[in-house]
Amino acid sequence: MNQDWQRLNIWDYRKELSIGNRRDFPANLSLLRKVHTEKIYALWLPDLEEDTRIRKKDKSGIKKKRRPIEKTTGETDPKIAARYAIHWVKQKQIELAQKVQTFEDNISYSLAHYWEIYFPKFQEEKKNRISADQLIRDERNKWFSEKIGINKEEFAHKDLRQITKLDLHNYFQNLKVGTQKDIKTLINKLWNEAQLQNSELYVGHNFPSFPKIKSNKGKQVIHFRSNDWELLVNCINQLSGGAARKNLSIEEYENLEFKTSTRDNQRNWVDLFDALWVNYFFFLRSQDLHRLKIEWFRQDLKHREFVLMHPTPKSDRKIIKTRNMRDDAFDFMLRLMNRRPDKGWLLFPSYKRKCEGGAENKVMRNMNFLLQIAVEKCLPEFPLIDANVKAVRHTSFRHHFEDDPTLGDPDKIRMFAENALTTPEMLQSTYLDYINREATLRGSKKKMRKSNYSLIKRVQAN
Repeated sequence: MNQDWQRLNIWDYRKELSIGNRRDFPANLSLLRKVHTEKIYALWLPDLEEDTRIRKKDKSGIKKKRRPIEKTTGETDPKIAARYAIHWVKQKQIELAQKVQTFEDNISYSLAHYWEIYFPKFQEEKKNRISADQLIRDERNKWFSEKIGINKEEFAHKDLRQITKLDLHNYFQNLKVGTQKDIKTLINKLWNEAQLQNSELYVGHNFPSFPKIKSNKGKQVIHFRSNDWELLVNCINQLSGGAARKNLSIEEYENLEFKTSTRDNQRNWVDLFDALWVNYFFFLRSQDLHRLKIEWFRQDLKHREFVLMHPTPKSDRKIIKTRNMRDDAFDFMLRLMNRRPDKGWLLFPSYKRKCEGGAENKVMRNMNFLLQIAVEKCLPEFPLIDANVKAVRHTSFRHHFEDDPTLGDPDKIRMFAENALTTPEMLQSTYLDYINREATLRGSKKKMRKSNYSLIKRVQAN
């Protein structure tokens, strides 16, 4: 036996290790030397059917390769270490055999089991939506993600009735607030699936309560104030060489300077200008912009309005028409439609979408990249981390409420929310409460007495 060995199969070296002709241990039991210690390790990979360890999956859903189990023997002599390793592996086999039985008893009633039932249903339900790929990927990540996935947790593979409040507490404390809400929703769906599949099993069972999830309420959303917004769109128009505000034909638009190798080009600045105003006039979410089709809009000449019929509103809500509420939107949309054909992508039409073989989120990345360039040029005090298209929706709501305070009236706010595919409660708490508070404080400020001693005393010249 070579004294410089690093890994030694005990079965093959029984004679050299002075253990006779023993055959009462696995043939793949080995000794292992490591660089950082003189102590010899025992190394063994259980057969697949007796290995109860949870195997993680990669992004494609394929289970990762199993790794051997290691245990230090505490010995430096290979002969003594071999006898220790044989004793250890026998105990480990007994332990795993007990776990296999427990695992088999639990797996049929675990979150993992009900996930296998739930997820195909989810895929079928979402498959016809435009955003199906993203919705399905996000749901899969909640289960399989190496950082946040439920699947990596031990409690996901035991009987639901054995999951404790402490299991959930330990898991949730490492999740962000937004992620906590998403994970809670998914676990609740799996519990509901369990009750549908085995209703009699869970009669009288109370599932453990979730840890209290902190709310983001009370934090004001970032938006562009009116003067900042005017500066921003004017800057983007200048970066386009003034083309963004011109009444261009389709041919003139297509002849604008454009390079696929750089995002900072004239046609892209025109496209960004158009995207921001469409977002602003129709209260769109950032993820909606790259999906907009020309044919989703129609003119209402009588009322000088454009009507957007969005086929995939958020969270499968009822499809409702969205109308522009600002009069200048009508002339803007006429100008935009003049440089577009009858059908196709409304915004950044030069870029292929994912469904056409293009890169995912290419349009959104371009918009945010260009927007940050413009913000850095004209609004140096505005935090770049918040300079994204999401802020435009917040900006639009703020400006609508500021320009017409009556939109906060009970009946109007309900209709306003419906037109913008949101809820009155969201508008009230996110925008209106802050606007009203600011107005109230400024009104009181005018009534406050000034102290003579708080003012600067002017020095009289001799």
